[in-house]
Amino acid sequence: VRGTAGLGDRDEVLLPIKRHLVVEARIHHETRGRKQHRVAIARRLCDRCKLPHRPDTDQLLASGWDMSRLADEPPELFRAVGCSACGQTGYRGRLAIHEVLLVTEEIERLIIARAATDDLKHVTVQQGMVTLRQDGYRKVSMGQTTIDEVVQATIGDYS
Repeated sequence: VRGTAGLGDRDEVLLPIKRHLVVEARIHHETRGRKQHRVAIARRLCDRCKLPHRPDTDQLLASGWDMSRLADEPPELFRAVGCSACGQTGYRGRLAIHEVLLVTEEIERLIIARAATDDLKHVTVQQGMVTLRQDGYRKVSMGQTTIDEVVQATIGDYS
């Protein structure tokens, strides 16, 4: 597993793969099944003072939240408040948001063909890759962080 922390753009995670595939004769043995990993760091909500709230639909839309998964009303999430345990910030500690790309045969072919990054992204998501933002929103849904933190940590990323 090759790890890269703090990348803001999917092109930056695909460039090492493209560079790695320069010698096409070695591709099959060296890259198939390999993983590329991106990590973003967000602040973790303080468990002592976080408060449940329902964000308005406009905030969810602006952040890129998957609206197709909503019921009639927005989900109950949490917001930062602040207490003596967290120094009045509402946050205590950090958490990692992950994106892992498994290089499959189809992705390998697209890389060799020098396909556009958007085409690669479409295929990887279609094959089940969870993007940074999607993983961050899972953590928002679990009450670990906020939408604003995920958006800040994944600037330049798209769903």
